[in-house]
Amino acid sequence: MKFSILPAIAAVVLLTACGKKENQVARIDDDQPSESSSAPVGSEMMTQDAKRLHQEARLKGQAGEYDAAIALLNQAIQIAPDWAYPRYDLAFTHLLINDPAKALAIYRQVDELEPQGFFATKTAVWSLEREAKEEFPRGLFLSYTMLEWEQSNESKLQKVNTLIKNAPNFAPAWKEKAILTENLDDRINYLNRGLSYNPDAETKGMLIMNKAMALQLLGRQKEANQLLQGLITDPQSTRATVSLSQQILKSMQP
Repeated sequence: MKFSILPAIAAVVLLTACGKKENQVARIDDDQPSESSSAPVGSEMMTQDAKRLHQEARLKGQAGEYDAAIALLNQAIQIAPDWAYPRYDLAFTHLLINDPAKALAIYRQVDELEPQGFFATKTAVWSLEREAKEEFPRGLFLSYTMLEWEQSNESKLQKVNTLIKNAPNFAPAWKEKAILTENLDDRINYLNRGLSYNPDAETKGMLIMNKAMALQLLGRQKEANQLLQGLITDPQSTRATVSLSQQILKSMQP
Protein backbone atom coordinates (compact mmCIF):
# COMPACT_ATOMS: atom_id res chain seq x y z
CA MET A 1 0.00 0.00 0.00
CA LYS A 2 1.22 3.48 -0.78
CA PHE A 3 2.11 5.95 1.92
CA SER A 4 1.03 9.55 1.62
CA ILE A 5 1.43 12.66 3.68
CA LEU A 6 -1.95 13.78 2.37
CA PRO A 7 -1.69 17.52 2.93
CA ALA A 8 -4.92 17.77 1.05
CA ILE A 9 -5.96 21.32 1.16
CA ALA A 10 -5.88 22.90 -1.55
CA ALA A 11 -4.58 23.74 -4.98
CA VAL A 12 -6.74 26.20 -6.84
CA VAL A 13 -7.68 25.84 -10.46
CA LEU A 14 -8.45 29.43 -11.26
CA LEU A 15 -10.34 29.58 -14.51
CA THR A 16 -12.67 32.22 -13.23
CA ALA A 17 -11.69 35.25 -15.26
CA CYS A 18 -14.56 37.05 -16.89
CA GLY A 19 -15.52 35.68 -20.27
CA LYS A 20 -14.55 32.06 -19.64
CA LYS A 21 -16.78 29.60 -21.45
CA GLU A 22 -18.78 27.10 -19.42
CA ASN A 23 -16.73 24.16 -20.69
CA GLN A 24 -13.61 25.80 -19.25
CA VAL A 25 -14.69 24.61 -15.85
CA ALA A 26 -13.48 26.43 -12.75
CA ARG A 27 -13.16 24.54 -9.52
CA ILE A 28 -10.96 23.99 -6.52
CA ASP A 29 -9.43 20.55 -6.25
CA ASP A 30 -7.70 19.54 -3.02
CA ASP A 31 -5.84 16.57 -4.48
CA GLN A 32 -2.56 18.43 -4.73
CA PRO A 33 -0.74 19.56 -1.61
CA SER A 34 -0.15 23.22 -0.87
CA GLU A 35 1.91 23.42 2.28
CA SER A 36 2.26 27.17 2.00
CA SER A 37 -1.49 27.62 2.42
CA SER A 38 -1.37 25.72 5.70
CA ALA A 39 2.12 26.41 6.94
CA PRO A 40 2.89 25.10 10.40
CA VAL A 41 2.99 27.58 13.25
CA GLY A 42 6.04 27.60 15.50
CA SER A 43 8.56 26.94 12.76
CA GLU A 44 11.35 27.63 15.22
CA MET A 45 10.68 24.16 16.64
CA MET A 46 11.64 22.50 13.37
CA THR A 47 15.20 21.65 14.24
CA GLN A 48 17.42 20.06 11.67
CA ASP A 49 17.30 16.74 13.51
CA ALA A 50 13.51 16.74 13.59
CA LYS A 51 13.31 17.58 9.90
CA ARG A 52 15.81 14.85 9.05
CA LEU A 53 13.89 12.26 11.08
CA HIS A 54 10.62 13.38 9.50
CA GLN A 55 12.00 12.99 6.00
CA GLU A 56 13.47 9.58 6.82
CA ALA A 57 10.09 8.53 8.18
CA ARG A 58 8.36 9.57 4.98
CA LEU A 59 10.77 7.47 2.94
CA LYS A 60 10.18 4.47 5.21
CA GLY A 61 6.44 4.95 4.91
CA GLN A 62 6.61 5.15 1.14
CA ALA A 63 8.51 1.85 1.19
CA GLY A 64 5.79 0.26 3.33
CA GLU A 65 8.04 0.05 6.40
CA TYR A 66 5.41 1.44 8.72
CA ASP A 67 6.91 0.34 12.04
CA ALA A 68 10.16 2.07 11.17
CA ALA A 69 8.25 5.15 10.03
CA ILE A 70 6.34 5.28 13.32
CA ALA A 71 9.54 5.02 15.35
CA LEU A 72 11.19 7.85 13.41
CA LEU A 73 8.12 10.07 13.61
CA ASN A 74 7.93 9.58 17.38
CA GLN A 75 11.58 10.62 17.62
CA ALA A 76 10.86 13.74 15.60
CA ILE A 77 7.92 14.54 17.88
CA GLN A 78 10.10 14.21 20.96
CA ILE A 79 12.54 16.73 19.52
CA ALA A 80 9.92 19.16 18.20
CA PRO A 81 6.66 18.53 20.11
CA ASP A 82 5.00 21.71 18.84
CA TRP A 83 5.60 20.90 15.17
CA ALA A 84 2.39 19.43 13.80
CA TYR A 85 3.72 17.76 10.66
CA PRO A 86 5.27 14.61 12.23
CA ARG A 87 2.09 14.03 14.24
CA TYR A 88 0.02 14.50 11.09
CA ASP A 89 2.02 11.82 9.29
CA LEU A 90 2.00 9.59 12.36
CA ALA A 91 -1.79 9.71 12.42
CA PHE A 92 -2.02 8.70 8.79
CA THR A 93 0.50 5.91 9.27
CA HIS A 94 -1.67 4.47 12.06
CA LEU A 95 -4.59 4.69 9.67
CA LEU A 96 -2.62 2.65 7.14
CA ILE A 97 -1.91 -0.10 9.68
CA ASN A 98 -5.61 -0.37 10.53
CA ASP A 99 -5.56 1.46 13.86
CA PRO A 100 -8.17 4.20 13.34
CA ALA A 101 -8.61 4.82 17.08
CA LYS A 102 -4.95 5.70 17.47
CA ALA A 103 -5.06 7.74 14.26
CA LEU A 104 -8.03 9.73 15.55
CA ALA A 105 -6.30 10.44 18.86
CA ILE A 106 -3.24 11.81 17.06
CA TYR A 107 -5.28 13.81 14.54
CA ARG A 108 -6.94 15.46 17.54
CA GLN A 109 -3.51 16.38 18.85
CA VAL A 110 -2.69 17.97 15.51
CA ASP A 111 -5.95 19.90 15.61
CA GLU A 112 -5.06 21.21 19.06
CA LEU A 113 -1.66 22.33 17.81
CA GLU A 114 -3.13 23.90 14.67
CA PRO A 115 -6.71 25.01 15.48
CA GLN A 116 -6.85 27.13 12.32
CA GLY A 117 -6.42 24.06 10.19
CA PHE A 118 -3.60 21.83 9.06
CA PHE A 119 -4.13 20.15 5.69
CA ALA A 120 -6.86 17.45 6.04
CA THR A 121 -6.79 17.21 9.84
CA LYS A 122 -10.29 18.54 10.48
CA THR A 123 -11.73 16.28 7.78
CA ALA A 124 -9.95 13.31 9.35
CA VAL A 125 -11.28 14.08 12.83
CA TRP A 126 -14.82 14.64 11.54
CA SER A 127 -14.78 11.39 9.57
CA LEU A 128 -13.05 9.14 12.09
CA GLU A 129 -15.24 10.31 14.96
CA ARG A 130 -18.26 9.21 12.96
CA GLU A 131 -16.64 5.92 12.09
CA ALA A 132 -16.05 5.34 15.81
CA LYS A 133 -19.75 6.00 16.47
CA GLU A 134 -20.63 3.61 13.60
CA GLU A 135 -22.35 6.42 11.73
CA PHE A 136 -19.96 5.67 8.86
CA PRO A 137 -18.59 2.26 7.91
CA ARG A 138 -15.12 1.56 9.24
CA GLY A 139 -12.41 2.36 6.72
CA LEU A 140 -14.44 5.03 4.92
CA PHE A 141 -11.96 7.85 5.50
CA LEU A 142 -9.02 5.69 4.48
CA SER A 143 -10.85 4.77 1.27
CA TYR A 144 -11.47 8.45 0.69
CA THR A 145 -7.77 9.25 1.03
CA MET A 146 -6.97 6.58 -1.56
CA LEU A 147 -8.72 8.67 -4.21
CA GLU A 148 -5.45 10.57 -4.48
CA TRP A 149 -3.93 7.77 -6.56
CA GLU A 150 -6.73 7.20 -9.04
CA GLN A 151 -5.25 7.60 -12.51
CA SER A 152 -8.33 8.83 -14.33
CA ASN A 153 -11.38 10.91 -13.54
CA GLU A 154 -13.58 8.03 -14.67
CA SER A 155 -12.13 5.58 -12.18
CA LYS A 156 -12.09 8.23 -9.48
CA LEU A 157 -15.76 8.98 -10.05
CA GLN A 158 -16.59 5.29 -9.75
CA LYS A 159 -14.85 5.18 -6.36
CA VAL A 160 -16.59 8.38 -5.28
CA ASN A 161 -19.98 6.95 -6.19
CA THR A 162 -19.17 3.86 -4.14
CA LEU A 163 -18.31 6.04 -1.15
CA ILE A 164 -21.63 7.86 -1.51
CA LYS A 165 -23.51 4.57 -1.82
CA ASN A 166 -21.89 3.28 1.37
CA ALA A 167 -22.30 6.56 3.27
CA PRO A 168 -24.73 9.00 1.60
CA ASN A 169 -24.08 11.63 4.28
CA PHE A 170 -20.30 11.62 3.82
CA ALA A 171 -19.83 15.27 2.81
CA PRO A 172 -16.25 14.99 1.42
CA ALA A 173 -17.44 12.51 -1.21
CA TRP A 174 -20.05 14.98 -2.47
CA LYS A 175 -17.28 17.56 -2.80
CA GLU A 176 -15.29 15.14 -4.94
CA LYS A 177 -18.34 14.28 -7.05
CA ALA A 178 -18.97 17.97 -7.65
CA ILE A 179 -15.38 18.59 -8.70
CA LEU A 180 -15.66 15.78 -11.25
CA THR A 181 -18.95 17.11 -12.67
CA GLU A 182 -18.89 19.37 -15.72
CA ASN A 183 -22.52 20.53 -15.67
CA LEU A 184 -22.63 23.57 -13.41
CA ASP A 185 -26.20 23.09 -12.19
CA ASP A 186 -25.47 19.49 -11.25
CA ARG A 187 -22.26 20.54 -9.59
CA ILE A 188 -24.03 23.11 -7.43
CA ASN A 189 -26.60 20.47 -6.48
CA TYR A 190 -23.85 18.10 -5.32
CA LEU A 191 -22.12 20.89 -3.42
CA ASN A 192 -25.37 21.72 -1.66
CA ARG A 193 -25.80 18.06 -0.75
CA GLY A 194 -22.39 18.08 0.86
CA LEU A 195 -23.17 21.27 2.76
CA SER A 196 -26.40 19.77 4.08
CA TYR A 197 -24.47 17.16 6.08
CA ASN A 198 -22.80 19.61 8.48
CA PRO A 199 -19.24 19.03 7.21
CA ASP A 200 -16.01 19.90 8.95
CA ALA A 201 -14.60 23.39 8.47
CA GLU A 202 -12.10 22.31 5.80
CA THR A 203 -14.67 20.50 3.68
CA LYS A 204 -17.23 23.25 4.21
CA GLY A 205 -14.78 25.81 2.90
CA MET A 206 -14.02 23.73 -0.19
CA LEU A 207 -17.72 23.18 -0.88
CA ILE A 208 -18.58 26.86 -0.61
CA MET A 209 -15.58 28.04 -2.63
CA ASN A 210 -16.45 25.64 -5.44
CA LYS A 211 -20.07 26.77 -5.29
CA ALA A 212 -19.00 30.40 -5.57
CA MET A 213 -16.88 29.62 -8.62
CA ALA A 214 -19.74 27.74 -10.28
CA LEU A 215 -22.12 30.63 -9.58
CA GLN A 216 -19.65 33.05 -11.09
CA LEU A 217 -19.53 31.01 -14.28
CA LEU A 218 -23.32 31.11 -14.39
CA GLY A 219 -23.20 34.89 -14.24
CA ARG A 220 -24.35 35.10 -10.63
CA GLN A 221 -21.45 37.25 -9.51
CA LYS A 222 -23.16 38.90 -6.55
CA GLU A 223 -24.06 35.55 -4.98
CA ALA A 224 -20.53 34.29 -5.56
CA ASN A 225 -19.04 37.35 -3.89
CA GLN A 226 -21.34 37.00 -0.90
CA LEU A 227 -20.33 33.38 -0.36
CA LEU A 228 -16.63 34.17 -0.49
CA GLN A 229 -16.93 37.21 1.74
CA GLY A 230 -18.85 35.07 4.20
CA LEU A 231 -16.00 32.56 4.33
CA ILE A 232 -13.42 35.32 4.78
CA THR A 233 -15.24 36.77 7.80
CA ASP A 234 -16.38 33.47 9.33
CA PRO A 235 -14.35 32.82 12.50
CA GLN A 236 -14.78 29.07 11.92
CA SER A 237 -13.03 29.19 8.54
CA THR A 238 -9.59 27.64 8.40
CA ARG A 239 -6.51 29.69 7.58
CA ALA A 240 -6.32 28.05 4.15
CA THR A 241 -10.00 28.71 3.43
CA VAL A 242 -9.63 32.40 4.20
CA SER A 243 -6.50 32.71 2.06
CA LEU A 244 -8.00 30.86 -0.90
CA SER A 245 -11.30 32.74 -0.67
CA GLN A 246 -9.41 36.02 -0.84
CA GLN A 247 -7.48 34.83 -3.89
CA ILE A 248 -10.61 33.63 -5.67
CA LEU A 249 -12.54 36.80 -4.86
CA LYS A 250 -9.72 38.91 -6.24
CA SER A 251 -9.54 36.80 -9.42
CA MET A 252 -13.28 37.30 -10.02
CA GLN A 253 -13.12 41.06 -10.09
CA PRO A 254 -13.25 42.74 -13.53
